[in-house]
Amino acid sequence: SDLCGQTFWYWPYYQSNAWHVTPKYSHLKEELTHNRLHRIDRTVYDYLYRKACKLLSESEAIKSMRSSFTELALHYGVADDLPLNASNVMSVMLYTDYDGLSYNALKTFRKLSFFAESDEQQRLRHREYCHWMKLLRETVECYGAFMGECATTSYYHCMSDQVRLSSFTLQFGAPISMTPSLECGALFTDAKGVILELATCD
Repeated sequence: SDLCGQTFWYWPYYQSNAWHVTPKYSHLKEELTHNRLHRIDRTVYDYLYRKACKLLSESEAIKSMRSSFTELALHYGVADDLPLNASNVMSVMLYTDYDGLSYNALKTFRKLSFFAESDEQQRLRHREYCHWMKLLRETVECYGAFMGECATTSYYHCMSDQVRLSSFTLQFGAPISMTPSLECGALFTDAKGVILELATCD
């Protein structure tokens, strides 16, 4: 649904899917510094790359992370037991640390509301961030852990407006921000907002 965002597919295995997209730009740096929606400066990109490399060399937690062999990883072309690289780390940093960039990227997962945007027009907008969103998906889905494997069993997602949910089963097509702290979530939600609790299934 539009609430949860459209799921896009970036890999050749899914090329017959109606929501398969290919990059507009030749590589991640060109995409982030030349896209037509929201850009970062080359100096910012270079700083992020150096910071990612520093984290890779100094953080034992990051160095210990390896890709898992799953069906998705097979279709994505991500081999088993690969270490994270600088691009993986950057994809997460860009999402968490650069609000303007992530805000505009997230908008491409939903149709524009001020005119009747077609599926093809939405796909063209999403291609502006194709490299980044592909990397972020691979990093989360191939290197991350399932909630059932974590000590934290509940996470909270804040929404600024009240929404009517048609189902208690939601599939999020777009990246979402969550926190394990209800108190922290409350700080980012006003009186008209909603806090969703996401928990593991039995």
